[in-house]
Amino acid sequence: MGEWVRNILLFTVFFSVVLYMMPNENYRKYIQTAIGFVMIIVIINPVVDALGCAGKLSFSIRYEMANEDYIDMEDEYYKDVIGAVIENSISEEYKLDSKVNVSINSDNSISRIEVICESIDEENAEKLRNYLSQKYSIKEDMVIIY
Repeated sequence: MGEWVRNILLFTVFFSVVLYMMPNENYRKYIQTAIGFVMIIVIINPVVDALGCAGKLSFSIRYEMANEDYIDMEDEYYKDVIGAVIENSISEEYKLDSKVNVSINSDNSISRIEVICESIDEENAEKLRNYLSQKYSIKEDMVIIY
């Protein structure tokens, strides 16, 4: 809590100095708008962390960004990006190192996920299979864990 208040105070003081030192007043309203957005992020960040949504939000944003940029990507590169996103998700959620291979349909949706984990027991493998199945809206039998 103390760090959060300190960040808000430092942010406010820093940007007050920036606004004071601006040579041209024409851009002041634009800079104030940008500062307002950053302030909202600074204030909301601890709330998001406390709710445990930070990792899920960053994961969703990375996934959506990769999905939007697909038009400009080769199929293999797209699969690699989605695989890396899933690997990061597995690392964050289950604290496991993994290698992921992804198959995609013609509509860019994920059709199959293969996960290679060296140290995973059957119980955690089933939990991981269920998690990935729900997260990517595919059948559990299309999530293969080695």
